[in-house]
Amino acid sequence: MKDRRKVRAGLAAAAALCAVAAAPGTSLADGAAGARAYETRGTRISGSDGDAGAPSLAAGRTYVDSVGPGEKRYYGVTLDTKSAAYVSAVAAPRPGAEVTSYRDGVKVTLESPDGGICGTASPKIETTGVAYPLADYASRQIDSGPASCHQAGRYVVTVEREDGSPDPERWPVELRLMVEPPVKGGATGAVPEGSSSSPSPEPLDGTPLPRRGGRGFSDAPTLGTGVWRDEITPGETHFYRVPVDWGQRLSAVAELSAAAGPEHPSARPRPGAARLQPGARAREAWHPRRAGR
Repeated sequence: MKDRRKVRAGLAAAAALCAVAAAPGTSLADGAAGARAYETRGTRISGSDGDAGAPSLAAGRTYVDSVGPGEKRYYGVTLDTKSAAYVSAVAAPRPGAEVTSYRDGVKVTLESPDGGICGTASPKIETTGVAYPLADYASRQIDSGPASCHQAGRYVVTVEREDGSPDPERWPVELRLMVEPPVKGGATGAVPEGSSSSPSPEPLDGTPLPRRGGRGFSDAPTLGTGVWRDEITPGETHFYRVPVDWGQRLSAVAELSAAAGPEHPSARPRPGAARLQPGARAREAWHPRRAGR
């Protein structure tokens, strides 16, 4: 039995929804049986065990690798002295995999040619027994960070999986490098006063239109302003894409129908969404304000 989920999207939103349900006496792993797994797309690559001989990532391309418990994979990127750079990683344990909260996770790091840490992120599983894609990015900014991160040269990217995981399987990893050139003509001006504290718009009303969420970032369907509906199986994560233009703000509300029923009397939905950087992956988690919505 599938639980219906309605997704409302504002002007600028990118979201990932994950639902988990289990009946009494049934493990969360059993509840996720048959759930769609994250679908990696890209060029196959094999990270090295050290920075020597690490394969190179080209800007604008997506790569696919895998990482085992306690393993660290190395890759190389070549950067200039003017552009910002973002390296994103998505690690995707199988739906229903045995995972432990704040023990299972990955760490993505971008290091300068001199070994300085330019950026790092460590997304982790937040609920024991609930496996879902972990996504984040590390960046190099020209106007901040260590001086060694402002030079041109070959930088090192590492993706490290936490040790001691109860899940022995290798996790697929999707990697992408985005290089952002400086703004032409200099600074774009200050942000309008009060724009960061402006109230969020009221949720839209109307008849929801069906839109099937994607299995990953690569096949996420595009949503515009409106009200949308999807169906999601326990253990799945669905992805949606909404273009974000300069000066726009994210406004999104996810409404979940009551999951309790004869098949899942103690169902536990775990809704969530992710704000995205252009060309990168998830930046920070967001949760609906009220349980059951």
